[in-house]
Amino acid sequence: MKDTEKIVDIHDKILQFFDVICGHSHKLRIDLNVGSIGGPLDGDNRASYAYLEMDNKGDIKIQIKRVAYNYQKMINKLDELQPPFYKPIILSLKYGDIM
Repeated sequence: MKDTEKIVDIHDKILQFFDVICGHSHKLRIDLNVGSIGGPLDGDNRASYAYLEMDNKGDIKIQIKRVAYNYQKMINKLDELQPPFYKPIILSLKYGDIM
């Protein structure tokens, strides 16, 4: 399989899980944008990111990683500044959802 065919195959596999792929034109490398790292809406308020691993055959393993962080610091700053729509953002930070 040619490198360009590998890239297209990888691209198609990744698009099953993610909406945006940013690539570097000189290397076979793919960066993933999984959305807001610290503003989840899935019920888990930890920060999240994606980890992509590809073997020599081109098989791809994608894991969503979660990391606890001090979200209260951000909540305090939002309460202080009160930007537009800050209350739903605070709910997202506290509970991982805005409902």
